[in-house]
Amino acid sequence: MKNCVLKFIMALVMVGLYAFPAIAEELAAASVPDVVFSAGRKDSAYWGVANRLKKIVGEQGLKVDIMESVGSLQNLERLEDPNNPVNLTLAQSDAVHDRFLQKPSLETNLSVMESIGLECVFLITKAGNGITREADLPAGMRIAIPGIESGVAITYRDLSKLNPFLAKTVPIYTDAPSAMKAIAEAGKGSERIDALMFVHRPKERNPEIQMAIDKPDLYSFVSFTKMEITAKLPDGQPIYSFVDIPLVRQGMKVIRSLPTVCTDGLLVASNSKINPSQKKLLDRVVNEQWMRIYSKGSQSDQ
Repeated sequence: MKNCVLKFIMALVMVGLYAFPAIAEELAAASVPDVVFSAGRKDSAYWGVANRLKKIVGEQGLKVDIMESVGSLQNLERLEDPNNPVNLTLAQSDAVHDRFLQKPSLETNLSVMESIGLECVFLITKAGNGITREADLPAGMRIAIPGIESGVAITYRDLSKLNPFLAKTVPIYTDAPSAMKAIAEAGKGSERIDALMFVHRPKERNPEIQMAIDKPDLYSFVSFTKMEITAKLPDGQPIYSFVDIPLVRQGMKVIRSLPTVCTDGLLVASNSKINPSQKKLLDRVVNEQWMRIYSKGSQSDQ
């Protein structure tokens, strides 16, 4: 009897030795995401898009993980890095164009899957300082840019090359709430902030846009006139366009608007880190259910 029990126990042990590694491998495989999505900050429109895509793609059987980032440049750096798991991201069109210029080989490794719509430049300054358009920008004006790795940093740099008035200004890398406070206080000296630039969806309102609209005694918007910009993505899509953004409406009538320059937000995939079947599924989701993914976000990219 004892021998039978002993043999039975040994049999269970042997089965376990073979079965447990297989089970462990299956569990490990199940835990590895198919898509690792580098989005923006957790309060950004990019984060909202990433989460909606995660839900919809999850319904099709793909596991998606989302990583927070500081903005477009970090998103693209992760996507390019062969040792980084990120294989899908969102980035501004001008940031993508900048990476293609620096590394032409990326044109074959990265695929632009879809546009998430316009993202426009908002330049906010102190009310009553006489600055209403970019031609009024004085030399040495200190403009806050929310993050050196944000898409705004690329937009500021590109537009500074094209616009002689913006070229005379000085970028200061700091967060938007601090910049708005500094603008309202109109400080002096080397620590002052004269304006804030960021990129945002034109039909939505982040706290800074809403504050500038609600407090015209403290803040005003700076408009941009049309510039000749010929830069395009490899597929021929222009990098920048010009839009007159409605800021305040009364019924159907636009009471106040802002002429400014805009770029596009792009959904970008790594061809080397997404396999063909995953890419095919993502393409189908983008083509068939993009409006569910695109629906309202909250804050600016960056």
